[in-house]
Amino acid sequence: MAYSDSFVIIPGVLGDAVANGATFTVSYPTGASLASFDSGLVGTGHYILLDDNDKYGFDDIAVSFGATDITITNNSGVTWAGGSTVEVSLAQVPRGRNIVFLTFYMTMQIFTAPGPMYSDIRLGGGAVIEDVRWLILYTPAVAADRALTIALDIDGTRVTGGELLLTSANCVGRGGVVAGTPITARNVLTRESALSILATASTGSALYSVGTLMIRVRLTDD
Repeated sequence: MAYSDSFVIIPGVLGDAVANGATFTVSYPTGASLASFDSGLVGTGHYILLDDNDKYGFDDIAVSFGATDITITNNSGVTWAGGSTVEVSLAQVPRGRNIVFLTFYMTMQIFTAPGPMYSDIRLGGGAVIEDVRWLILYTPAVAADRALTIALDIDGTRVTGGELLLTSANCVGRGGVVAGTPITARNVLTRESALSILATASTGSALYSVGTLMIRVRLTDD
């Protein structure tokens, strides 16, 4: 990505040896939680430092963010000794970048088959798509078998994650929110990029739901 990462740093001590392929967990520090890293806020370049000397980076570890703690997997090929001091540095998207919300007021009833919803949306600058949500304004009671799947596309390549599955069950009443799946890759826009919003699958008759499709975009250096 075109911007630098910032880090949440968690110090600790390995209680037991951690063999290659094994894991250890750390708790979120004060002021941080899963919400500090989900919805596109996680950065790249996580690393750990053992005994203030041995650094294991992106290729050596895997990081999984849970509801209450963080799991680190040792992929380094060596065993980390029990009793070692450890400093876990978790990358976040840095603060201070401009965030833009792309909003599209829509009536889903008109989309009854796969196809484009909006095409050739151009920001004219570098950006990263971080999060997609459907904000429900109104949905009447409808048959239980109706569903619509929405995805994003950049220059003909599908964004990894960000899919919205709207159903008769989760689009109820008004004021609700349906979150898209976590966005993990293929989400970078350049000055020349064109963003498209696609209906990729539908089930049953038309899903009637009125609301706003909201896409959170973080502007970057191009």
